Amino acid sequence: MAVYRIPQAARDAVRYRPLAGRTLRQLASAGQAPDRLRARLGQFVARLHESGVYFRSLHLGNIVLTPGNTLGLIDIADLRAGGRPLSRRRRWRNFRHLMRNAQDRGWLEADGDFVAAYREAGRPWQ
Repeated sequence: MAVYRIPQAARDAVRYRPLAGRTLRQLASAGQAPDRLRARLGQFVARLHESGVYFRSLHLGNIVLTPGNTLGLIDIADLRAGGRPLSRRRRWRNFRHLMRNAQDRGWLEADGDFVAAYREAGRPWQ
């Protein structure tokens, strides 16, 4: 809805309408994540990377499962979208952000579905 510059902090603030749903962190910590959600997330992140989207704040608290059962992103002030797929270096860097929180990392690595789905979703490692 609006972007505000905060010069004292050298930051931007974004005002937006909340995306309906629950974050994956909320679902995971409550043990309410639907079946195959890790695999769906792997495919989602691969599509972002293939589309040239680099989201520095990528973590389970910024990914929402909507009432329509789709995945969406919130808090996207530091999202960058380029015209070509992300490089391998950028992908690894984005994964480090995603895996930074120990609880998030534990949930993501629980069954191997996240990484397997990411790898199968296109040509992410080329």
